[in-house]
Order: sequence, then C-alpha cells, then structure tokens
Amino acid sequence: MLAAAATDPQIGIVERFLPIALAAVAIACTHTRELVPGPGAQTAPGRPSTAEEAVEGVRVQVDPEAWRSRSVRDVLSPARVHIENGSSRALRVSYGQFTLGGPSGFRLAALPPYQVVLADAAGSGATVPPGYVGIGQGFVVQPGSARYYRGVLPWYGQFPYDPVYYNRWYGAWPTNLPNDEILRHALPEAVLQPGGKLDGFLYFKDQPPGTALTFYMALVDASTGEVFGTVAIPFTVK
Repeated sequence: MLAAAATDPQIGIVERFLPIALAAVAIACTHTRELVPGPGAQTAPGRPSTAEEAVEGVRVQVDPEAWRSRSVRDVLSPARVHIENGSSRALRVSYGQFTLGGPSGFRLAALPPYQVVLADAAGSGATVPPGYVGIGQGFVVQPGSARYYRGVLPWYGQFPYDPVYYNRWYGAWPTNLPNDEILRHALPEAVLQPGGKLDGFLYFKDQPPGTALTFYMALVDASTGEVFGTVAIPFTVK
C-alpha cells in the first residue's frame, strides 16, 4: 500500500508544484520597506503617514505612502514632497538640496531623474510631459530641464549645475530606471516664487528596516544663493 501510494501520479504532481506554491505565498507575504514618520515628527491633520515642518515661512510635507506602483517601491523609497513658499524669497528647488541622513552621519541624496550631462551633450532629450500629482503654481523650471516641461517658463537667473552630484547619483538608479512613470511624477527642479506651491516625487535608495533617518531640505534663496534655513523631519524605515 505504501509503495502504491508513493507512485500515485496525483501525489507526484503535488510534490512537483508544492515548492512553487510555497514560493508564491512567500512572495505575497513579503512587505515592501517604507518610511514612516519617526519620533517627534509632526504629522498633517488627518494624514498620519504625512510628516511636515515649517521653517522661515516655507512649509514642507513628505508622504512616503503616496506612490502606488509596487515595482518601484520594491527597489526604492519614493516620497511625495509638497512645498509651499510662504517666505518673501524666491526659493530654489534642486535635487541636490534633498537628502536622507542617518545617525552615523551618512547622507543619501535624492536620485536625479534626468541625466543632464548626456541630454545637454546630445543637444536634445526625451520630452516627458509634467505629471504633477498635486498643486503646482507660482514656479518656473530650471533652465537646463525646461525641455522636459512643455508650457512652463524657465528661470532666467542663476541656477548652478553640480556635475559631481549628477555623475554620482544618477548612476545609483536600479536597472531599467528611471522609467516614464518616474519621470512624469518627479518633483521638478524649479524656482518657487513667494506664495507658490509645488509638489512631486523624490526617489531615494532603500535602507534596512529599523533605520532612523532624517529628511533634510536646504532652503536656498534663488536670487543670492544664500542658505537661509534647513527643514529636518524624522522618519523610520519600517
């Protein structure tokens, strides 16, 4: 009876596909790492996943749960950033001003979605219509990326380009990214006028669960280049 049972074709089929089924269950139960507001973070009313801080009249809100595409969240930590410029200054918004800092002093820069050096060298680039996920008003875009934003005026003042930042961090993108979805939803590099609002996504490299991080944004006067404040919001990797 035992020998007959061992050669039962139905049992053989179960044994063959059982590892595949178990692997599928394991994948389904895997939780993507995400940032959550850390101890001491101020959250937006009625939005517990969104942390915010106001410095020198500039209010910044960060929502790490806003991105819905699982494929991106499996390899990166995208965060929707909403900026309201309540100061009297024109505010420069560039990717190099945003970092995630850890307790040991390391800093992760936001990944630049556009390879500016290659695009400029070619004299052209793929045009991606802006896909603002929220309110965008009272801003002009960085001159070098104006080709990506149809119908939006460029900033005609100084907007320094940092080749070291772009060369280092553009190369940190995972394979096959950035894609069109990421480009359409990215926070533009821009100058935000007093009273202006701007939002979009920033993308950071993943960190291990339990890591305490601080989201930093340097507040830079677009006209003078002066850093007049720093937004600092605590997060934890869950």
